[in-house]
Amino acid sequence: MVEPDPNCPESENKELDYHGGVIPSKHYRRWWPDKVQLSTIDAAHQLTIDSKKQTALGNHGYSSVKATHGILQGDYYFEIKILELPTKDKDPNRLGQGDSAIRVGWSTEKHLLQTPVGYGPFSFSIRSRKGTIFHQSKGTHY
Repeated sequence: MVEPDPNCPESENKELDYHGGVIPSKHYRRWWPDKVQLSTIDAAHQLTIDSKKQTALGNHGYSSVKATHGILQGDYYFEIKILELPTKDKDPNRLGQGDSAIRVGWSTEKHLLQTPVGYGPFSFSIRSRKGTIFHQSKGTHY
């Protein structure tokens, strides 16, 4: 998502600016929301993201959603509130699986959204069941 850069107005010569229709970066900059939110763009397609309530809902296994802001260095933390974990009785697809779980954690931009956090080498997570910590699909209990 981008917004026009007010510090760099459009030039008169459009042919020099738009080589093949690509938007030049000097005219647009990345749009950042005022506060950290769940990203509606960096989310697996199986998830339903409610940007007003800041909730993510999904079924059919694990998938991921990222935040709108990233970090590069320093010490950071985040807090989440798990509102509800559906049981297999409430599963609309009746797959017969056990009770659901959630993983939360950190990932890089290379993390695949169709996989859970902690699945590959680009993320770390903690699971709601037993507090298992995952990295590269290997779980460790503490």
